[in-house]
Amino acid sequence: MTILNLPNFPKPGGQQPWGADANFALKVLSSHMALNVIGTTITGAGGADGDAEIDLATGQYSCKNDGGWTLYQPRKGVLATDVVNNVVYFNNGSEWVIASSADSLAQILSDIGDLETAVGDLETAVGDLDSNKLDKNTVDSDNDLLLNFLQSGDNAVYRTARSKMRETVTPQDFGAVGDGIADDTAALQLTIDEAMSSGRSIYVPAGTYKITSTLIKPQSFFTPIIKGDGYLVTKFNYSSAPANTTCLRIIGGSGASTLSEISGIDFVGNSTSTAIEVRGQDGYDMTRCRFNTNARGVLLSNNVAAGAFTEFVKVRQSSFTASCVVTLELFRGAGNDSFHGCGITDDTVIVTNTPNAELVKIGTGCYLYNAVMDVTVFTESLATNAVLIKNNSARITNLFGRIKVENQGGSLKISDVGSTYIVGNVLVGAGSTSAGNYSVTNGSAVFCESVSFDVSGTPNTTGARNNSRDLLVSSPHTLISSSPAAVRLITLRITKSNYEYRATVLVTPQGFGGAGQATILQSWLQNNTDPLGAPTFSVASAGRLVITNANYTGNVTVFATSTQIGLGVNQPAAIYN
Repeated sequence: MTILNLPNFPKPGGQQPWGADANFALKVLSSHMALNVIGTTITGAGGADGDAEIDLATGQYSCKNDGGWTLYQPRKGVLATDVVNNVVYFNNGSEWVIASSADSLAQILSDIGDLETAVGDLETAVGDLDSNKLDKNTVDSDNDLLLNFLQSGDNAVYRTARSKMRETVTPQDFGAVGDGIADDTAALQLTIDEAMSSGRSIYVPAGTYKITSTLIKPQSFFTPIIKGDGYLVTKFNYSSAPANTTCLRIIGGSGASTLSEISGIDFVGNSTSTAIEVRGQDGYDMTRCRFNTNARGVLLSNNVAAGAFTEFVKVRQSSFTASCVVTLELFRGAGNDSFHGCGITDDTVIVTNTPNAELVKIGTGCYLYNAVMDVTVFTESLATNAVLIKNNSARITNLFGRIKVENQGGSLKISDVGSTYIVGNVLVGAGSTSAGNYSVTNGSAVFCESVSFDVSGTPNTTGARNNSRDLLVSSPHTLISSSPAAVRLITLRITKSNYEYRATVLVTPQGFGGAGQATILQSWLQNNTDPLGAPTFSVASAGRLVITNANYTGNVTVFATSTQIGLGVNQPAAIYN
């Protein structure tokens, strides 16, 4: 029901102008009486723009504007008052009549009926919504509305949207900003704590998260999965953190594989920082991450307690930039010596541009075995005398994998100091030589088809092969590259200015720690202008070839290729059948 008050409301019996307020009156009339525009016509030249009139016989209104008269038709049942004459009019659908009490009451009852019908329709609609879209238990203990979620696909069932949203934890849930300016350390730590408590994974959306102190995953067999949106857009930036800060420390429980990972994150530190430390955790992967400015990218540590070990931890399909000095470091500390099954795999890329760089450092007392090394190494111009594997442990390291090298001006030694046995090979890209010298050498690495160890720790191999370049600074000189203790062919090229000697030597070790026999199959002095003469050969313990020549002092270089042609002296022939 609508009550309309209009000044100068028309009186019964003909046409009556509205005067100067006609346009305003029509606007009000259109809004409150649901006027229907029924057309525009010219009813005559009389009247001025702004005039309006009503035909009480037909119930039609008209208003003149720009010389034309627009016709309107109000809806039936509208009540209006003439405030000048204090008369109430009622529109019966065809004309205006003076309203009676009965007319008013009837219209009120009609409007109430319409309202009840509309409310009923609304209640029906809400009921449909309740049965299909709202949880039957519409509120929880906190009086929060529980909206339902329905996954696409056949036979999907309704579940609460809350449970869907809580499948993962994000730093934003705890106030992280991710703009690289606000300190997100506390929010990230709360995220890790909640994931540990609830057993859920962590999703880190795109953004730069400023970190000022070490994030710690506390000691547990469980480690939550942490996933970013990719290292190009999700970044952990701790470049302003104090010296020697570790960005993320994973503390585990040795003996149970977590089968978890962190992926899709860029680690941006400083010249003293460590990106990730895995301490006493088994079966953890770092996947599709990038390790930017850092003293070291990944540290594997057994420094938890006596007996603790870190095993089957791998870096997969990741990238280490030239500003990350050390790729992977092993540290024993208070725990066990075992780093069984750890390594770098899935063609992870390492770029180095640091003089004397040591990319993989095996610390004192660490035992890295049955490990993997599947990497591509780019050596840039400043990376002279770089070492891929620096084995500072007394334990022999054995690995499997393919090592690919592209030299861009530096030089690389595959292994240095301690012995490293690799079941696999090295591929060196074209053009990877410098000034006529080999830029990639094996060093103490021995490549082979298979390797095992007896109870004394002596390696037993098949198809062992090694290429090396050694500087002979004194006589006699023992070739590091000539191990293991098996029958081998060693081809030698010994050079100095105006001197070159070549030989092929058959080495037959005695075994059990004794000396063996060296047989020269062929030899010749290619150049003896600087008369150094030919060397003599003998075999020391463990089958190592010894070169003796009193004239070999300073700047004498030996290139050696050692190829195993028989089993080791203590090696059962049937073991590899």
